[in-house]
Amino acid sequence: MALAHPTRLLLLDELRDVYGLTPKTIRRHMRHGFLPAPTATCSAGDLWDHGELMLSRVTTNPILGAIAPVNPELGVAELARGVYVCPDRSGAHIGWASPSVIGQYERGGITTWYRTLGIVRFAANSLTPADQTSTLAPTQVQLAISAVQRRRERGGGHYPATVFVLEKHQPLGSGPVNVGTSSSGSKLGLRQGKLLRVDRRDDTYFVGAPGNWLELTNKAAPYTLPDLDSAFLTI
Repeated sequence: MALAHPTRLLLLDELRDVYGLTPKTIRRHMRHGFLPAPTATCSAGDLWDHGELMLSRVTTNPILGAIAPVNPELGVAELARGVYVCPDRSGAHIGWASPSVIGQYERGGITTWYRTLGIVRFAANSLTPADQTSTLAPTQVQLAISAVQRRRERGGGHYPATVFVLEKHQPLGSGPVNVGTSSSGSKLGLRQGKLLRVDRRDDTYFVGAPGNWLELTNKAAPYTLPDLDSAFLTI
C-alpha cells in the first residue's frame, strides 16, 4: 500500500528533494501534465501538498510512457522476473517519474513494451519500501526488494532506487526502435531513459508524439523516437 505521510506543504525549491530535478525542469514537466499542479499559493509562491506528491509517485500516469536501456549485467534477469530498476532521483533516468508504459530497449534496438503494474520506491541504504503502489501483491513487492538487494550487493550503489513492476506475461508489443543518427550518419544507441507520450484507443496502446505514434503490436515497423517537447507539445 502507499505509505502514510504527514500532511505538509512544500515550496517549489523543496520539490528538488522529492524529484531530484531543478525547479525549471519541474515547471516544464508540470506544463506537460505529468507532475502534479500546485494545490495552493502563498506570498512565497506556489505550494504543493506533500501527501499528494507522494501518492502521485506510486500512481502510474496514463499519458506518460518511457523507454529505457536494459542493463547488460543485471537488467536481463530482472526483466525476466518482471521488474525494471533505476535511480529514484535523477534527471538522467526515469525513476523520478511514473510512466504507465515502459519500453525495454535491448542491444540492436529491439524494444519490448510493457504496461506498468506498480511502482516501489526505496530510500538510500534501505531495503524497506518507502512507498509502493497499493494494488501490488506481496510477491511483487518482494521481487522489487530482491532486485534492489542484488544491485547493491553487486556494487550498484546505495542511492534511492525505483522499481517498476511490469506485466511481463502480456507485453504490449515489440519491434525495432531508432534513437537517431550522429553527425557522421551512424546510428545512435539509447544510453539513458527517455519519456514519451502514451495514447490508448480501446485496447490498443500508442507511444511517441502526436503525428509520430508507434502502435504497440508485435509487428511494429522501425520507429524513430521523438524528442520530449514534440511528444508533449499539445498538452
